[in-house]
Amino acid sequence: GDAKAKEYAHTTQVAMETCSTENSTGSYTGCDLTALRAIEPTIPTTGVEATVGTPTKGYTITTTGSAGKFSIVRSESGAISFTCNEKGKGGCPSSGNWGE
Repeated sequence: GDAKAKEYAHTTQVAMETCSTENSTGSYTGCDLTALRAIEPTIPTTGVEATVGTPTKGYTITTTGSAGKFSIVRSESGAISFTCNEKGKGGCPSSGNWGE
């Protein structure tokens, strides 16, 4: 369901930040799902996507729940947004922002 999708998104986000710290460069280079699962084995093998941004100071994490996709996006500046694509359905508020 949606609660699990949000939980997996957060778990993947924590692993992404850990991966960046381990890189000691402040970038997310090499922080693909294989690297993230080495840090946090509970990240599922399906229904989770993690993409490092270009330049490599940001990322997008997307999980799939019963009410569509839930994303965490970190911009290069460090701003983080929590969006979902099925506004007003299930665990996705009508604002489309599940981080409220």
